[in-house]
Amino acid sequence: MLKGTRVVAMLMGEGRPLPEMATRYGPDGKPASTRLLQPKVPIFNVLTAPTTAQNRGGSALRMSGSLHQLEFFDPKTRPKAIFWDPVALATAPASLISSAGLEVFFFALMGLGSAPQSNVLVAPSRVQAWNLASTAMMQLDDLNSRLDLCAAAYLQNRDEDDGGQPLKTHLAARAAYALSVALFNRCEGLTQSHGYAAFSGASVRKLGRLCNAAMSEIGTHLGVASVQHDNEYLDLVASAIDDAFVRLGWPVKLPARSVMAAGVDELVGFAIRNYNANSDGALTPHANLLKEVLLESLAAS
Repeated sequence: MLKGTRVVAMLMGEGRPLPEMATRYGPDGKPASTRLLQPKVPIFNVLTAPTTAQNRGGSALRMSGSLHQLEFFDPKTRPKAIFWDPVALATAPASLISSAGLEVFFFALMGLGSAPQSNVLVAPSRVQAWNLASTAMMQLDDLNSRLDLCAAAYLQNRDEDDGGQPLKTHLAARAAYALSVALFNRCEGLTQSHGYAAFSGASVRKLGRLCNAAMSEIGTHLGVASVQHDNEYLDLVASAIDDAFVRLGWPVKLPARSVMAAGVDELVGFAIRNYNANSDGALTPHANLLKEVLLESLAAS
């Protein structure tokens, strides 16, 4: 709803067709955001669930066909104010809070990987976001926990404003995020949170060797003891991540029929075209590893 409101504000201000306002991709696959210069109506957001969408200026719309989604960015659509109201948050069913909160939990967990290398403003935001999210996800019926998840999501946005690039913390996080967006847009009945639960551990197994320092930091926070061999350690970290999602009630395997119907190569292609995860092209050389992540995440038929 928050993202849709931003797009409506863009439409009202620009008066142009949606494809003309969306991010464009050239023949080389590089994205270019369209500049939307007209004034926009002010937006005030009242949250009913925790989300990093609460105070951003970007949006995406789900599309059918080869586009898979349209992406928009206009800083003038950032809200003038955000309200965290316990009464409003109490209206959300537990299933919604669990799904929305899991996204916050995912980014908090993955953000730990590069927290030590982040600047002095970003690093404490990442640690505090993890402390809030990891505790709150175990007590979703508590309104204070829902408020804590809103605060954790806000810290993740402040992380970005302070130069942290939380959507690009390391390759394993980028892969899990980009594949999750593709999954949501192409597979009916599956959300991005299903993807985060399924792809996080698998991405560590397949891409963790490309970002060993980040994996070690995540492993430390999850209580994984160091071992002599990197591959063994990565598997232990991945298993600890899988266990964390299972404890939160989320399966770490996806229905093979739904994913195969969407097409593995198509899902990887859409993941590579995710602006937030791959605007710099860092994922592009690893398309085969993304395919391996997808296949490892499928439940046995």
